[in-house]
Amino acid sequence: MNNYQKFLELHSNDLPFLLGNIWDVQSANMFAAAGYRAIGTSSHAIAAANGYADGEQIPFETILRVAKQVTETVSIPFTVDLEAGYSRNTDGIIQNIKNCTLRALLESTSKTASRRYNANLQTRQLLQKWLPPLPAIPGKKVYRYL
Repeated sequence: MNNYQKFLELHSNDLPFLLGNIWDVQSANMFAAAGYRAIGTSSHAIAAANGYADGEQIPFETILRVAKQVTETVSIPFTVDLEAGYSRNTDGIIQNIKNCTLRALLESTSKTASRRYNANLQTRQLLQKWLPPLPAIPGKKVYRYL
């Protein structure tokens, strides 16, 4: 079973799904050593750890560097919070997701009404254009984080 499949399984398990919130390689190792079955960044945590404010203020290259270091270090499923996708068009967001890791969490909000509309539109376009449908699991709820 690959990490993508493990990540999906964690969402449909009868046990609570605990996602360790990491901000660098050391925190990723700490959560993995503590027995967490999956980890992820939060936009605020990774930005603050690198001296930036939240809200896509940290350069995408920094997020990508940390994500690659984490995936080279731990073997458990790992997801990255990409806020609104670090791009203003759907193709750019898709490329950023592909560059990042197992899975990316996209927020559909921003500080301005026009960015909020664009992020919501981009999310719908992503679902239609790139992401495969989630498998149905009888008797279980399966969630997509976008």
